[in-house]
Amino acid sequence: MSLVSAKESFQDSEIIFKESTENTVRPQLRRKDPRVPKVMALIFKSNGALINAFSGNLSASGLFIKTTQPIAKGEHFTLKLQLPDNSEALTIRCKVAWNRTPEESLSGRSLGMGVQFTDISPEDHRRLKEEITSTSPI
Repeated sequence: MSLVSAKESFQDSEIIFKESTENTVRPQLRRKDPRVPKVMALIFKSNGALINAFSGNLSASGLFIKTTQPIAKGEHFTLKLQLPDNSEALTIRCKVAWNRTPEESLSGRSLGMGVQFTDISPEDHRRLKEEITSTSPI
């Protein structure tokens, strides 16, 4: 391999490393939609029990749920999200993208889980987007 080829190969590797590191360190780079800080009441079922919780932030494609009872990563569940206008709650099918354990929350970050929306009706999605656009992004 020539010195020029080795240098080009190294630069390509450096770019890949930089992009993957930024996506890990700065999650906003890998998010599909901007997040907004928004506290809204929600209900979901875990181990047969209904859990009342609150959102910490949300986007058109997911949200962070503040809860002491996070569901395991990869699990699917349905939640009911109450918008501030007190209209009928949104019903959203979700998948747990990640969760924060009690040990991880010691760093001052809230205990809970990040979820990705997997199924939401067009009307509920429209209502959610209207709510998001009324708030400044994080």
